[in-house]
Amino acid sequence: MSVNFYAVTPDHAAAGKQGLHIGQAAANVRFLLRAHAEQGLDNWAGWPVFLRRPDVTIVSESGYTLPSRSWRRKSRGDTTPRASL
Repeated sequence: MSVNFYAVTPDHAAAGKQGLHIGQAAANVRFLLRAHAEQGLDNWAGWPVFLRRPDVTIVSESGYTLPSRSWRRKSRGDTTPRASL
């Protein structure tokens, strides 16, 4: 089973949109990050900065809201969602 995550800004919410797709998490698989070059989110380093913005809310496809602190950097430099749902 996998879970998709979205970054929702006030603009997305006002337009009734799902948000910017962050990526997908699945058991025993490394997090699959979605690149959005037009937003400057085309590498691992850009996502944590974007996700910690005060106007961004992280939401799973099932509707759970995650705090930005649930996205932390690992020693290898990749960013993985860490949250107890």
